Amino acid sequence: MEVIATGDGRTMNFEPGDKIKVDVGSAMRSYTPAQLSSSLLRFVGVLHGQGPGSAWLDGLEPGDPVSFFGPARSLRRVEGALDWAAFVGDETTIGAAEALLGALSPGVKRFGALEVHPESVDAVAARSLGTATLPREERGAAMLRWAEAMPIPLGEGVVWLSGEASSLVPVKRALLERGLPRRMLRVKPYWSVKGKAHRKALERGALR
Repeated sequence: MEVIATGDGRTMNFEPGDKIKVDVGSAMRSYTPAQLSSSLLRFVGVLHGQGPGSAWLDGLEPGDPVSFFGPARSLRRVEGALDWAAFVGDETTIGAAEALLGALSPGVKRFGALEVHPESVDAVAARSLGTATLPREERGAAMLRWAEAMPIPLGEGVVWLSGEASSLVPVKRALLERGLPRRMLRVKPYWSVKGKAHRKALERGALR
């Protein structure tokens, strides 16, 4: 679900890949905007389960206020010239993919893959992000197959890797084993099926 809200004129020090914390009523939830300025906020939220974030999204009506804190640094863009860039993630990373790939210079080759629920494939593909849209089977399996076959272009590049923490570990390993230089990899787990503590542990360890 895409959320679009008009701004209140405040200056936003936003860089592509930054996150915000949105007040969803009974809790705060993190989102990565596709676009954020003094006049516009645009991000994609995923409706899943019975959590407060999904309930808030499902209940939004035109004209409802959207309150948030931030932005704060999260999945960082790359400074300096690039020949190519790839984004690999799941449906929770659509905003980040759009923001980061969209901020690249016109001459940069851009590609990647987003693994999503099979019912969401057409809707995500219609956003024309420049990435392949992969229907999910077992979580992370489609991303891993794509990474194992991904052509690694010549020149200076970057791979942004984000989404559910556990599913990113084998994808990161596959890319490095195939010869992708570690300096060309930017990893940010957004969430974990096992909870926040597990995500943080992987962020400090296998996904560091």
